[in-house]
Amino acid sequence: MRQRKGLINAEIVDTTVEPFPSVVALRSLGVWRGSLHVHPHASAEMFALADEVQRILLAATGAPIARDESASTPGILLGTFAEWSTANYGFAGSAPPYVLAQGHEYIAVTDGGRLLLLGRTARATAFAFYRWAGLLGYHQLFPGKAWEVVPKLGEL
Repeated sequence: MRQRKGLINAEIVDTTVEPFPSVVALRSLGVWRGSLHVHPHASAEMFALADEVQRILLAATGAPIARDESASTPGILLGTFAEWSTANYGFAGSAPPYVLAQGHEYIAVTDGGRLLLLGRTARATAFAFYRWAGLLGYHQLFPGKAWEVVPKLGEL
C-alpha cells in the first residue's frame, strides 16, 4: 500500500490503497453481469440519481440494467456511506479512500465483482457517478439531455 496525495484534475486525492485493486466486468457480450444496487431506504434524490444512471447506461450500451436493493451480487453499488453503513465496502474496516471534489467526499472504486459509487451525501454520490462516467467518455457541454455526449460502449 502506498500513500498518494496531490492535485489531479482539480480534485484532491488522499488514498491509502492501490488504485483500482481489481477489474470488474459489468457488461460483456451484450449481457449485464449484475444490477444497479440502490438501498431500499435511499432518499428521493438518490432514487432520481439511480434513474439517471440507468438512462445514461441504457443510452451508452443499448441494454437496460436491472435495479435491486441488495448489495450481495455483482454490479454497481450506488448510495451514501450512511445508507450502506453495514456493508464492508471491501476495505476490511479501515476508512474507505475518498476523493474530495468541490467539498464533496466520494469513492469510485472496484470491490470484488462490484463498482462502488458512494458519497457522504446524495450529491457527492452524483459526483462519483459522473466522474466514473466521464472516464468512459460521457460528458455534458451544458445542462440538459440535448447537450450531453454519450459514448457507445460494447463492453463495460
